[in-house]
Amino acid sequence: MTDLREQLDAAVTPAREVRIDAQAAWADGVRRRVRRRVRVGAIGVVAVAAVAVAVPVARDLDVAPHVVGEPGAAAKHYPQRLDHDYVERSMPAVTGPLAGVIERNDEDLHGYYAVSPNGRMWRIDDAQAMPVPSPDGTRIAYMAGPKYDKVGYVMRDLQTGEVTEFPEIGNGTLVDDIPTTEASFYHQDQTPVFWNVASTALLMQVTRAGPRDGIAAGVLSVDGTVHTIPNSNDLPDGSHPVGWFDDSTAAFIAPASERARVAAVDTTSGRVIRSFLLDKADPEFVSQWYASLSPDGTTVVTLDDNGEPDPEPVRFYSAHGETAGKRRGTMPTPDGHSSACQPTWTSEDLYLPRYQSDERDAVLARVNGGTPIVADPRLKVTCSVWAASALEGGPDPSIGGTLFGTDSSWLSWHWREVSSGVLVGLALLVLGISARRRRRR
Repeated sequence: MTDLREQLDAAVTPAREVRIDAQAAWADGVRRRVRRRVRVGAIGVVAVAAVAVAVPVARDLDVAPHVVGEPGAAAKHYPQRLDHDYVERSMPAVTGPLAGVIERNDEDLHGYYAVSPNGRMWRIDDAQAMPVPSPDGTRIAYMAGPKYDKVGYVMRDLQTGEVTEFPEIGNGTLVDDIPTTEASFYHQDQTPVFWNVASTALLMQVTRAGPRDGIAAGVLSVDGTVHTIPNSNDLPDGSHPVGWFDDSTAAFIAPASERARVAAVDTTSGRVIRSFLLDKADPEFVSQWYASLSPDGTTVVTLDDNGEPDPEPVRFYSAHGETAGKRRGTMPTPDGHSSACQPTWTSEDLYLPRYQSDERDAVLARVNGGTPIVADPRLKVTCSVWAASALEGGPDPSIGGTLFGTDSSWLSWHWREVSSGVLVGLALLVLGISARRRRRR
């Protein structure tokens, strides 16, 4: 028994000598908690940095949702800022209503791009000339097809992806004096086209493929039909379409005894319903870009198509009732007006496209004052046409628009890169400090 007790006492004696250092244990626990918080914080910073880097790219890569056509659908906003697109992507069949279309042109760049209300951009690969969005942004129309091969006019429904083709409308391109298509009518690239308010028909200047006379314009309907408006004594050769008085009445302008005459033409019969001279209008040359009619048919505007350095003022004329042809007022032409690019009307304002230069980032000007849309100088925008509903709906509430509005400073166009760089730098710094402390311990 004695030996057994002595052995048991010897076994428990070391346990009586164990000492707990409370201060050291507390400090060790604090270190573990700090390390855990540093790791979690570093992971969070890295995640935020990754999101900041990925969001601009994801905006360009995002596949547009399939939107089934709904009555009354329209573009409800426009982007205040067109940011540089890092990943160029072709326009899908379905995009939903567009805010507008831009043309980019530089020494090594040329193309047409669809713009969504939030500023996403897609290249329109088959466009041979400037596409034009309908007033509600649900359709675009343009000359399509690979160059010199089966070029024809198309309308694209951006809600359903349906494409309406007009093979009888070609661009009149010749190769070795031989037409490249078998189209019945030709539409020149450098001429404007006009949607009616209902976005159901398009008015454009066309010429007959054979004898190039006798046709004042063509009317293309969304159902695929083409109707032509013939020249007449009241609608002479040299008349240019300028818009719609209503969904069945087209407007034309033509020179008349050193003045300009506007005619209202029934698109079904081709009959001139009425006409009037523009008061005090003394145009040197009435071109296809000379005038435009407001969507409500009450105002004609004449524009300078000679451009800088001394552009003529924008002149407004009444097109309604007994005052038709009387001048209502003038406004200065905005600097950088892109004279070979058609304006955009809303129910209250007229907007003129501007081309970008080293000193100018704005790509759209409100005639009554203001530049609602600016673009990154790297985009090289030379022309833009916008949906009326988008401009009337106001700017899209984007992060860049909220931070910078229409500011055109260097930081305003590179804030995403700067923010991403700062966040990534902070993440690397935190990870480096954490690793150094761990090695020191």
